Amino acid sequence: MTAPPEIRALTGLRGAAACVVVLYHYTSGGLGFGPFAGLVHRGYQAVDLFFVLSGYVLVMTYADRLQGRLTVAAYRDFIVRRVGRVYPLFIAVTLVSLCLWRPVGGWSMVTIVSNALLIQAWGAADSIGGPTWSISTEFAAYLLFPVVCSLVVWSRPVWAGGTVLLAMGTVVFVSGRDTSTLHQLALDRSGPLDVYQGTTVYPLFRCLAGFVLGALSYRIGRARIFSGIWACKGFADACAVGIIALLWVPGTDVVLPLLFVVLIPGLSYGRSLAASALGCRGVHWLGVVSYSIYLIHRPFEHVFRASVREQLRFWHVPHDFSISALLLLAPLALVSGLAYACVEVPGRRLPLFKKQIYL
Repeated sequence: MTAPPEIRALTGLRGAAACVVVLYHYTSGGLGFGPFAGLVHRGYQAVDLFFVLSGYVLVMTYADRLQGRLTVAAYRDFIVRRVGRVYPLFIAVTLVSLCLWRPVGGWSMVTIVSNALLIQAWGAADSIGGPTWSISTEFAAYLLFPVVCSLVVWSRPVWAGGTVLLAMGTVVFVSGRDTSTLHQLALDRSGPLDVYQGTTVYPLFRCLAGFVLGALSYRIGRARIFSGIWACKGFADACAVGIIALLWVPGTDVVLPLLFVVLIPGLSYGRSLAASALGCRGVHWLGVVSYSIYLIHRPFEHVFRASVREQLRFWHVPHDFSISALLLLAPLALVSGLAYACVEVPGRRLPLFKKQIYL
């Protein structure tokens, strides 16, 4: 079973996940919006969905091309392509963030250099651009991509199963860590898997585990034995409902990535209301610009949130904190679209990233 070059529902899923992350951060860890507080409170797990989805899409795009032809040149081209995809906007947001805020004592040279090299979240330093920690961990996953493919996609089932068990063990391990002793206060975590501090290796483990699960998702998605399940009308809808329901249940952080594993093939190969909704024009566009939304939303909030709240208080508008979050969403989408058109797309077209011959 072969998936099409672009699966609109998956692009839309990425956009929906980015919006959940924005709401999570704009409501200070999901503590606002009344009856929706419980739902948004688990918004940090949208990042885990990003990791699983990234593993799935990259394996779908590159695994067959590399199998049997994994040369140094092909591997180099793969890495260059991935760097071209993420680095231009990453470095732009990092430079803007350097100008916007400065911690007590300033940024250390180790922090600046490790951020410039995209390795800060490997246990080296804090991320200057906030959410850019996850881009750093994904860069590590890119470097290990052939290893992941060899163990999960191209290997015998026993090796793939063992690797996946190791990944799930890693998820359980990370979710049980008390990072308050490692410069990340427990108060800063909204749940067991909400680990992001670059001075620890736990964010890296979190990403790699999700990436492995994404590779598993691709493997079971194209397995004939499961084809009837994915083709079942409404299967993806049931998965989506199950995921949303579990978001309200504390302590289910480890379960949700497993549901992501089966949701993605269901959206890829099946027929469902969820796939139709995620693939519609507006949600699909959010997916196209989701990388910009994800990276920009924190510095955007830093620049505009205070002034918006001040105006709301001047006009005696109640609930200025929650209302200001909602008012920022449309301008954020507009600025993200501009960043996509003016930074992301031109960045990918730079000669260094564009001229590849082996993939």
